[in-house]
Amino acid sequence: MGVPGDRRAVIPSTLSRFWGRQPELKELRSLLDSERLVTIIGVGGVGKTRLALELARGCSDSFPGGVWLVDLARLESPELVARTIAQSVGAPEDRSLDHLERAARVLCAGRQLLLLDNCEHVLAAASGAALQLLAACPDLRVLATSREPFGVEGEQAWRAPPLDTPAAGVLEVSVVAETAAVQLFCDRARHAIPMFNLTTANVAEVATICRNLDGLPLALELAAAWVPVLSLKQVSSRLGDSLALLVSGGSDRLPRHRTIRATLDWSHQLLTPVQQAAFARLSVFVGGFTVEGAEAAFTGLALEGTPLELIASLVARSLVVADVSTEEARYRLLEPVRQYAAAKLRAAPEQDNEARTRHLSFLADLAEAAEGPIFGGPDLPWLRRLDDELPNIRAALRWGFGSCRDDAARLASALIWFLYVRDLDDEGIDWARSAIQAGPRQRGKAALMAGVLSIRIGEFEAAERYLTESRQLAIEDGRRPDLVNVLAFQAGLALHRGDIETARMSGEEALRLARQADDERLLIKPLNRLALVAVYDSDLERSRDLYRQAIGIAERHEAVWAALVQRANLAEIAIEMEDHGSARHALAGLFPIIAETGATPSIAVNAVSSTGILAVQLGEPAVGLRLLGAARAEMDRVRYHDLPLDVERYRRWIETATEQAAGEADAAWSQGLELSLDQALAEAQAFLAETPEAPREAAPTSTPIAELLTEPGAANPFLREGDFWSLGFAGRVVRLRDSKGLRDIARLLACPGRELAAVDLAASVQPGAGAAARGRAFAESGFGLEADAGPALDAQARRQYRERLEELEVELAGAAAANDPERAAQAHQERDLLLSELGAAVGLGGRQRASLDPAERARKAVTGRIREAIGHIEVVHSELGRHLRRSIRTGTFCVYDPPAPTV
Repeated sequence: MGVPGDRRAVIPSTLSRFWGRQPELKELRSLLDSERLVTIIGVGGVGKTRLALELARGCSDSFPGGVWLVDLARLESPELVARTIAQSVGAPEDRSLDHLERAARVLCAGRQLLLLDNCEHVLAAASGAALQLLAACPDLRVLATSREPFGVEGEQAWRAPPLDTPAAGVLEVSVVAETAAVQLFCDRARHAIPMFNLTTANVAEVATICRNLDGLPLALELAAAWVPVLSLKQVSSRLGDSLALLVSGGSDRLPRHRTIRATLDWSHQLLTPVQQAAFARLSVFVGGFTVEGAEAAFTGLALEGTPLELIASLVARSLVVADVSTEEARYRLLEPVRQYAAAKLRAAPEQDNEARTRHLSFLADLAEAAEGPIFGGPDLPWLRRLDDELPNIRAALRWGFGSCRDDAARLASALIWFLYVRDLDDEGIDWARSAIQAGPRQRGKAALMAGVLSIRIGEFEAAERYLTESRQLAIEDGRRPDLVNVLAFQAGLALHRGDIETARMSGEEALRLARQADDERLLIKPLNRLALVAVYDSDLERSRDLYRQAIGIAERHEAVWAALVQRANLAEIAIEMEDHGSARHALAGLFPIIAETGATPSIAVNAVSSTGILAVQLGEPAVGLRLLGAARAEMDRVRYHDLPLDVERYRRWIETATEQAAGEADAAWSQGLELSLDQALAEAQAFLAETPEAPREAAPTSTPIAELLTEPGAANPFLREGDFWSLGFAGRVVRLRDSKGLRDIARLLACPGRELAAVDLAASVQPGAGAAARGRAFAESGFGLEADAGPALDAQARRQYRERLEELEVELAGAAAANDPERAAQAHQERDLLLSELGAAVGLGGRQRASLDPAERARKAVTGRIREAIGHIEVVHSELGRHLRRSIRTGTFCVYDPPAPTV
């Protein structure tokens, strides 16, 4: 887990105290200074992991580029080593590179330390990965833990010694208490019995136990766990007998290896048969488990109490570790212990198959329960639960597709929305394909899953095949929710291909079917697709309204991730409308949700790029270019496939920022390309925090009185303040950036009922100005007296316009008969546009207007900018916008003539 603005990983903290080993830590720090590959080796239970973590935590300042922990203990296959390394260092997805190449891109940035923990069971893969990364990253150091060396060139193997133990015959409490083994044993015994202390009465037994266990930390903890059950004398005698048996039974093992094995054997022998069977079954959980998971694994066992009591008995003996720091407790077997238990389970093949079958079935049930909430809320608890179970899911599917295909397909296909939210596209497509091949029961949903994830990685032809198949199966089986989702994603696919009409039809059909269902959450994705179509139609107000509808549904159902996506899109709309207050507010609200949900790069990049565009609009082009450059770099790294319209929007704002930044542009862009995503997120948040909620500047003294409708503080201000206007109506005040259209409106409002010539408005001539002043302003405005170039529209064009108007009247009648408001709205929009064009070409009495007549040019310019300004006002204050549209008449002469008082 990274920290925004800091690439160093967080070394996990521990609740228990670290004892001794200061000389060892000093020696290891020295080795890391001089050697690039250091492997801490030793037997299981010697404390290699804990020592490595303490070392990494203590020397993090020596690795400013980052300290990364890669836990390989849970992996059951060497093929997962490279993937796990890439995921652990936060390497972005990029299908053009293999996992280690992606990881190398992260690890090459400065002096960094990579800790590969628990390598022994994937030794060849881990050593190969270490060599490849070291060759690619000159400043990288690799610290590994393993039961045996890698055996490669350049490796410095360092054997971890046990904790120091009391010398034989030494019974002085103060001396015995100074040894690390005794300190550890007494500390862990106090976890079970808080009043436990080393005394003259027990010093002999404690010293014997520590010596007999050779100071191995895991063995000491296991032995200390029995202190509440057995006397120290009993612990010492039983442990001694067990050790003696094991040592005499196998001369091919190192003495310390025999010791830890003896400790585990001894603990296992003291369990009841039911406890032993439960302990073995729990080994199938490679990623830990909950009480419910254990209950599923224990099914069929003749329990002597509740599953929780059985777990508690294993926790008490340190065979299971409990983590109660989260809302729901999770449990796990320490890896050496889990491997020991797994060996016991494999020794009974029928039990092994039973445990893995129940493990797979439990996860399939869990994924199916999570599918609906992750799709439409409440999603966060389920997302986090499946995050925790992901190692188990991977292990279960690896076994299940070979041994229990139906349940494996059921589990895989139920993960569709989890994989979509978490950007696990490649892995999900592989699982979906396996589920499709497993049989017909899950084929439709698996095909939908493959299609959805194929869009994300740009494999559009494959996506089309999968979605077509899923659509046909959904129709045949009568599964309306699946059909709604197929149509929604077919609309998304069409948008990626630039086929807007297909996107519109698919989105409208999805919306129609969703409205017929009982679950309003199905509306979210169709509303999203139609909002995107509205953007292509340049109908930003409709797009905004559709996104708001989707947000309302998502929030009603606590669908945090779905609401986050719609809010990110809504921020883009506000930016396109140049509604900076709304855009800033929306963006500032995104970043905490991104952190809370663990949102993946696709959402984070969207937030960064939108903040960059907002920075450009607010006059900070260098900041904008840095953020846009960072977003571009991340998009390239993950091969992010944006919609064509977004690509064009992004390009346009980069060009604008480059022009505005002038000499600073290249440096700002280059700096942005070097930012990590975490750094870019931090910079975007900082910019929003430093930007005022509503940027204000004092009104310059030269602002004409005609541009101030009322004084500040009045009921309905229409007041210019620097680059912004405060617009008030019906008790609500909004702000918009300055434009010529707003200035025109202000002048009309300042003299209600009075006609002002469009040429005067166009040239910014003040009322009452003399002829000479009017002439100079008119000339300076660019509306010179050009020669007449003929009519604006010739006879043929006017005839074609009128024919189309007749067709539109028929369409409007048909839309009304079919009760189709969306079709009617589109026809109205086209009709208004044609009437506007005809009105611009034909004056009063049917007279044709000359295309280059100065007065006509002024009329068209002023009419256009007033209408555009009213349109912007309607976006942020619909009541004021409607009032102005009813009250302002434009033409050769313009007038504000309200039907009723405005105060």
